[in-house]
Amino acid sequence: MPILFRECTVDMEEPITLQFLPTALWPQSKPDDPLLCGVLDAGVLRRSFREMPRLNSITVSMSCGELHELRGDVAAALLSAPQVRDVDIGWFLFCPRQSFPHNSLHDISPLTSLQYTKNPYHLPPRAHPSELEAIAIAVCKLNASLEVLKLPSETTPLQDMSRLDWPRLGHLILHGDTPTQSPIPIIAVLCRMPRLRILTLELTILPGMNRQCIWPPHWTIGDPLPQIEELTVTHPHPQDLLYTHLPPSVRRMSLCCSPCYALQLWRPYDYSRWKSPLPSASELLRILSGSSLPHLTHLGIDYSPDNQEDQLLQHLVDSYPHLTSLELHRMGDTPLAWPEDTPTMTFVTRALSRLRHLDAVRLNLNMNNSGRPQYSDRKIFEWTSSRSLEIANLIAPKLGSSVTLLSLLSPGSTGAKWFEYRVSAAEGKPRVVSGTAKLKVRRS
Repeated sequence: MPILFRECTVDMEEPITLQFLPTALWPQSKPDDPLLCGVLDAGVLRRSFREMPRLNSITVSMSCGELHELRGDVAAALLSAPQVRDVDIGWFLFCPRQSFPHNSLHDISPLTSLQYTKNPYHLPPRAHPSELEAIAIAVCKLNASLEVLKLPSETTPLQDMSRLDWPRLGHLILHGDTPTQSPIPIIAVLCRMPRLRILTLELTILPGMNRQCIWPPHWTIGDPLPQIEELTVTHPHPQDLLYTHLPPSVRRMSLCCSPCYALQLWRPYDYSRWKSPLPSASELLRILSGSSLPHLTHLGIDYSPDNQEDQLLQHLVDSYPHLTSLELHRMGDTPLAWPEDTPTMTFVTRALSRLRHLDAVRLNLNMNNSGRPQYSDRKIFEWTSSRSLEIANLIAPKLGSSVTLLSLLSPGSTGAKWFEYRVSAAEGKPRVVSGTAKLKVRRS
């Protein structure tokens, strides 16, 4: 198994008379180009795949932050195993030095799932010309069979994809930096995907960039998403026509920032690469008011409060009566103080109490850290846990009797943590009955 070994140690107890080591175990040569990965060998992979007739799924991923290339011949071997239907490539660079060898994808498998994830912390360049070419070649050969597609936005061939039909695609994920140089908007691709049920656009914004419309006002098209059920869009634009054309089939929708705005505020050094513009309450109200989603059961939003916050919260109650879970980040210019800003906290929670089917609530009220100890992770955790529990005990009785799970986001020594609390309406009054701290928040 030459892909496993770089060094070999042989303990000898008697003279070697036949063979020192099988040639397959001889150390692999190390390439001069730091991007080229000498670990994966196309010939070995093709021979191995032939011996695995029931192989259905392949995952190739990096567990470190180094830059490694997935060479064209290796990528072709992964995509051409005839029995495989699911290929997942994580944190490798897809053919950054050279695209596929000529005619190497003539036997590409009819994959139903292709997922390519890039490390979000890699510094520029975020895309290479040969990478763009290779992705376009592979993806455009799979348009008739793919049901799930995940791509980095920097290497998504929007223009090529917009020329093809995607009759089976039900789940599309684009992640990475918001595309600003594309000659066409993303909606030009979405309109070729009539069976799309889950759309995830986790696009980040860099300093100096502006929010982009998925469906710009000048772009004319019919209703492109007739079967959409789950929608995730980061940094929604108030002029985006996408929201005014959503069908009533949508059941889950998230419009939160990525990375989480709170992390950029609480840990600016770690998240200085990104700059998320936070929508105001009035902007978010305008976005949500453009659609009719009577069957919505989950909603995720973040906003900065202004004079229309009351109308925004009332809109949630009036327009989404079947909500069972809600994630709400209220990020004011001035963090709330405990217990001085109790009236503001109860104002928000009393408004949410009118959602009669609400079961799980995640709240980030941007509390300040006044009084938090320094340096000791244990003491910081104990202080944060104690304060979070006090706030939960205040909030829980005002959320309504249907809520059974309350989560509060608090800054931690690294990232942030959701403090989860089980809520019971025993004796007719909701109260916290148990709590845990978990679900560390990093990028989102």
